[in-house]
Amino acid sequence: MSVRGIAQLYYGEEIAMEGKDDPDNRRDFPGGFPGDVRNAFTDAGRKPEEQKMFEWTRAWIRLRADHSAIRHGRLIDLFYDDDAYVFARQDGTETVIVAINRAAKEQKVTVPAGAIGLKDGTELTNLIGTRVGSRVANGQATLTLPARISVAYKTR
Repeated sequence: MSVRGIAQLYYGEEIAMEGKDDPDNRRDFPGGFPGDVRNAFTDAGRKPEEQKMFEWTRAWIRLRADHSAIRHGRLIDLFYDDDAYVFARQDGTETVIVAINRAAKEQKVTVPAGAIGLKDGTELTNLIGTRVGSRVANGQATLTLPARISVAYKTR
């Protein structure tokens, strides 16, 4: 939802359906078919972990819809290592920073804010994934990334 190109979801991703190798990569979506015992197309028909994933997916879809930088902006790599990747999407009106931490523990990542034109004192406020923001100082911003999460920030 946050990288360049057309956003794509494979059915069932919105409720974290599991799959294996082909031909068992996805089973039928629960609901909407004769004989289904539950209907995951509705809030009431989803298990708690499915609902959590559904809300998370909806938040990223809304982020893309609400922010032109995500839809049309250029992509600027800011940081990467074996477990984390941070990039900015930037157009003429806004900058959105997306950070992914796949590690099992929290990580602090420092990014070169000057590389995307952010001046000292600029605040990064959370949009998705964390309540902890950051402030640019000495041309850098330090992001605190919770374990196994993707987060998005906007600049102020």
